[in-house]
Amino acid sequence: VIYATQYIEIKENPQSYIRSDIEIAGIIGELRLYGLNTAIVKINKCNTLKLFSTNGNNDFISYSSFHLGDVPSLIIHTENLGWVNENIFIGGRITDLVIEGNRAPEDNLFIKPMFENATVNIVNGYRNRFENCRFEGNNTIHCGVGTYGNRFEKTFFSNERGMYCKHQTVDNWVDEGNNIYVQDTGTKSESLISLNKFSN
Repeated sequence: VIYATQYIEIKENPQSYIRSDIEIAGIIGELRLYGLNTAIVKINKCNTLKLFSTNGNNDFISYSSFHLGDVPSLIIHTENLGWVNENIFIGGRITDLVIEGNRAPEDNLFIKPMFENATVNIVNGYRNRFENCRFEGNNTIHCGVGTYGNRFEKTFFSNERGMYCKHQTVDNWVDEGNNIYVQDTGTKSESLISLNKFSN
């Protein structure tokens, strides 16, 4: 475990075309990453993870996969001509997610994140997808002016009695943008085909 009094910074050259593999067991503090292209990043625990791109071709973050454990604060930020696009985030226990920048982060995919008493704030961003999300506690999701195509899919896991964590999971959905799709895939089932002893 690494203790960071301020922050730890890792900068790679995304144009080197040499894939970076980064594995972090634990950081008590803040980790800042820049310049990842087709990287594989595994983080078991980190108080704050910031993905920055501030200078376009020199430090963009694209086509990388992030395997997240306990990461309470995740910030994706761009400045100037920087971009953070086309990444995959797997897992993650998150309570504060911010997506922002003057070049909107776009087309990032989040698979099975867990939001617990969380605030998700997409200040600007396009077509970011959140699939099979688990929400617990009181959660707020806000998509700012000019955002579009961001999609959230809520999935709840039933207990043995068939009860769902429903209607108490997301207190506030605010969409000031366009085409924010919110789906609940855990509260109804549909029969695709019915089979019996007379079926061929």
